[in-house]
Amino acid sequence: IDEIIDYYRPLKKALDENDVKISMTHAPYPIYFPDNERKSDYMISVVEKMIAVCAFLGSPAIVVHANYSNDGEDLKKEQEIIINNFTRFIPAAKKYGVTVCLENAMRAFNGYIYEGTCTDAVEACYYVDTLNNIAGENLFGFCFDTGHALAASRDLYRYVTTLGSRLTN
Repeated sequence: IDEIIDYYRPLKKALDENDVKISMTHAPYPIYFPDNERKSDYMISVVEKMIAVCAFLGSPAIVVHANYSNDGEDLKKEQEIIINNFTRFIPAAKKYGVTVCLENAMRAFNGYIYEGTCTDAVEACYYVDTLNNIAGENLFGFCFDTGHALAASRDLYRYVTTLGSRLTN
């Protein structure tokens, strides 16, 4: 972690000198590879390190894409994998005081955009609430990407009012 933090010291200096505050960062994507557990584990460890970087830079939150896609074949399996992956961030989120945010995703295929993980606000609430219950505190939140929502033909007002306090500033 110290070596990684050293890499970000010039950025932190520039942020401080220019009075710039980071409100949220974005984790590398994707974090899950269904046919490569070793690669998935590696990406989870990368995100854990990036949570430490967020704290160093003063970013209170990090967006992590759930990115599991089975085209709706097995929702229960999808939920299990996403919950399992995100619970692995709990120790780092607690240690560094950084909120881990899911984001509404969409999928594109042959020029068509269709629903992805958390495209539905109720599904997004399920993940945030379930993860916070597992953590025993509010370590998870939600980053609402209005561009993704509009591309997936979502009602922005309904989405925001459904998510309510789960939205991360």
